[in-house]
Order: sequence, then structure tokens, then C-alpha cells
Amino acid sequence: MKKKHLLKELVEKKSHLGATQVNSTMFQYIQGYRGKTPVLNLHETLYLLQKTLAFLKMLHAGKHQILLINSEPKYSALVQFLAKKLQQPYVNEAWIGGLLTNWEQMKTSVVAFHKFDAFFESSLQKQSTPFPKYLKTKKKLSGVKTLQQRPAAVFLFQTLNNENIIREAKVLNIPVIGLVETSAQIKTIEYPVPLNNQSMKSVYLFCQLWWSSVQKESLE
Repeated sequence: MKKKHLLKELVEKKSHLGATQVNSTMFQYIQGYRGKTPVLNLHETLYLLQKTLAFLKMLHAGKHQILLINSEPKYSALVQFLAKKLQQPYVNEAWIGGLLTNWEQMKTSVVAFHKFDAFFESSLQKQSTPFPKYLKTKKKLSGVKTLQQRPAAVFLFQTLNNENIIREAKVLNIPVIGLVETSAQIKTIEYPVPLNNQSMKSVYLFCQLWWSSVQKESLE
């Protein structure tokens, strides 16, 4: 997608509109204000977007695993769909504490649960009595079934209020990629994309660009 057309797409998807509260680390990425709403400099966003897509493309070419992490329920279906198309592991809505820093133990638990699930799933589904703990555990672990080792990078659809995940990644020197809104800290993210991540259309556009970059790599 050409730069001019992509800038137009970003504006149409309201990718440039920020949250009322602005983190001081985001000031350099703000072009101005529309009333009380901060407006992101989309030329800065576009530069960082291209840099991030190049990194994601490189990881894909090397067949590395990227852990997609989403804490916003309204994006759950989109994240699951993208992760399956990319053949990457994902975590939706609820983070599993220690998944990165305590991976060896977590891996054993994940493998054990999926063996149990594969054996009992059909019979459990026939039961009229629900099993809340089983369903909750399945929701947490279903996306990391294919996670073979610690990921080469983590991708956060929301960086705000996910500092514990970022800290886990930092301890292990795992690069953090993230869509960063104006109220979030940007300096802790190695590959940030300043973007309105409250806009479904904006997030969907990013997912399209990610998938397109992978398809191009596959065809080359």
C-alpha cells in the first residue's frame, strides 16, 4: 500500500485520535489537539508502523513464534482469527502470570491440560452441568497450545495496564511490539506503533497490514 493511500486509510479509520489523558512519553508523537482530543502525527506513526512490519516480516521469515496478547474482549475474535492465519500462539483477555518467566513449568501444565481436553472434551460437552473452572482454564490455555518455547517476541494489542507482561518480557530480553495509545508509556516498547487502539477499524487495518506483509514474504 502506497504511503499516501495508507495515510488516508489511517485518517479514515480514526487511527490518529488519542485519549484525553496523555502520557509524557507520547508528547513527541502528538501533532496537536482537536478540542480536548490529542491528534497523533501520522507521519511518525507511519514510520514506526513500517519499522514494526519489517521486524514482524523478518520474524516470520525465520519461522519464529510471536505471542499475540489481547486484553480487550471486543477484539478477542479478531485476535484469534489473525493468530490462526499467522499460525502463531495467542492469549485472549486473561494473561497467565509467569507464562514467560516460568515457562518450563507452565509448558508442562499446558501440555497436560490439552491431553486431558483432547481425551474428555466430547464427553464434557455432553454434560448438562457446566464446569466453570474447566471452561475458564480452556479459555486461558487454548491459544498457547502451539507455543513450543518462549516466544521470540510478544505483540501487545494494548500496552496500557499490561506493565506486568512487559516486565516479564524485559527480564528475558524478549522484544515487545505494541499498539500504543496516547495515555500509555511508550519508552518500554522496542517496536511501538502510536495508534488509536480503541478503534476497531484502526486495529483491523493494522491486522490487515500485518497479514499482507506475511503474504508478500510467502510469495517472494
